[in-house]
Amino acid sequence: MNLLTTLLLGILISPFFALGTAVYQVNYYESGWQEKTPGDCLMILGSKILSDNTPDLMMRERVATAEQFMTPSLQHIILTGGTVDQKIPEAEMLKKLLVEKGVDEKKMHLEKNSTSTYQNFAFSKPIIEAAQCAKLDVLSHDFHLARVKMTADKLEIPLNRLIPAEKIKPNSRERLTREYFAYLWYWLGWEWMKE
Repeated sequence: MNLLTTLLLGILISPFFALGTAVYQVNYYESGWQEKTPGDCLMILGSKILSDNTPDLMMRERVATAEQFMTPSLQHIILTGGTVDQKIPEAEMLKKLLVEKGVDEKKMHLEKNSTSTYQNFAFSKPIIEAAQCAKLDVLSHDFHLARVKMTADKLEIPLNRLIPAEKIKPNSRERLTREYFAYLWYWLGWEWMKE
């Protein structure tokens, strides 16, 4: 096999390798969070706000899961997520839902300007540092955790546990497909170049 053939073969195989990596990470990433001690800070990533200014199912699932981690040792709760279409910011909706569940509002810190996973972490980094989080736990959905880890690593934000939200329904094909391409976008570094 000559050099040109090897190069062409590499070019043909590369997209399949990249997509395979994304599919594997999105579907099979395992954070092993149960084996680690709880953190003193919990960051909850926002999710879609519906047209009637109500939370989507994923946000409700994240809040329901977060309730289990509201212990006296939890010092700070960082809620992150802005808005793209003039609805209530995701962070504000998370706060509203948690307050309804009886969670102490004084522990909450809101980041209301982000519109992507990268921005969730970039805009929350000053909050995390000001809160002096010794161990930061992050809560999102299972399919999202590999990209969460990649983003935190890129921004040099140390994570303690990555906690998957408990789901009422399995991940939809549409949601997974979207995440495959989002993971690839981050993995190839295009999200960092955009900022």
